[in-house]
Amino acid sequence: MGKSQYSHDSQSFIQAAKPLTIDRILKLPEVMEATSCSRSSIYALMEAGDFPKSLRLGGCRSRSVGWRLSDIQNWINERAAEAGYEVEDAE
Repeated sequence: MGKSQYSHDSQSFIQAAKPLTIDRILKLPEVMEATSCSRSSIYALMEAGDFPKSLRLGGCRSRSVGWRLSDIQNWINERAAEAGYEVEDAE
């Protein structure tokens, strides 16, 4: 038996595939701890457009929300850069 007819196609697919990046979801207590902001401050900043928006985690009637870890990290890095700290890109 010779080479499989799919060998080349499979290899091309593997080479073309991008690595999967999994972004963790943080709940409010973790966001509060990471940012040192209170619940009311987080929601006020979010309302003003100065904080990442939360994601609804359940159905339309669910009150459960969370934030993408990468969004919170970027927000923290932006604040640090504004304060004059050197910040490495997370990407």
